[in-house]
Amino acid sequence: MMKQAIQLMRRIILSPLFWIVLFCSSITYIEESSSFNAFLISNFATNVPALVLSGQYYRLLSSLFLHTGISHLISNMILLVVLTWIISPIIGKGLYLIVLFLSGIFGNLLADLFITFLNNSNGNYWEFLTTIGYSYGIVGFSTSITGLFTFTFLTFAFIGTKDVPKRIFRLVALTLVSFIGFLSVILGFIAGQWFTLTAYVHFGGGLVGGILGILYLYFSKRKLTSRSTP
Repeated sequence: MMKQAIQLMRRIILSPLFWIVLFCSSITYIEESSSFNAFLISNFATNVPALVLSGQYYRLLSSLFLHTGISHLISNMILLVVLTWIISPIIGKGLYLIVLFLSGIFGNLLADLFITFLNNSNGNYWEFLTTIGYSYGIVGFSTSITGLFTFTFLTFAFIGTKDVPKRIFRLVALTLVSFIGFLSVILGFIAGQWFTLTAYVHFGGGLVGGILGILYLYFSKRKLTSRSTP
């Protein structure tokens, strides 16, 4: 019994997911512990496009670990845990981290470039493409999570799940996450929430995750072909 407990603790400690959740939770606790901490974090770590593109590129990474409150943190971490459980047996820890952080960092960057373009275009764009968020920024790990979602969706759709333990449960979980995501988007539109920086970072993260998913599928197919070629 003791040996099993030690093995479980070792698996948890060696999991990248554990450290990501711990770090995000710690930052949220520090931010909410005093108004001074909240001031420091909001002024020096959030993803503010105008500041990022002026040279403060570290915000592309630091903003991923910040959240607007406990409910925001919990909802993001639940989605992250579910997607990690689905995809990690397929791709391993290294690629998992690559997908997460490339999706988050470059998803944020694409969104910042796009909203800056809109801001500098003097209103010459469609009405629903707003510049809300340009001057005060955004936070949250959902940029990375959206990238991980599109990567996971592509992987399951084109490679299959025959080598994944409990594949049926993972497929059901992925379907549920997809439904929740699409439902939240639809409800947002019904409520009149037009495109803002929040939407742009999600699209950016999803796009990067999709590109990484296509690359993963391409190289996986090449690897299988080379193995089967005599």
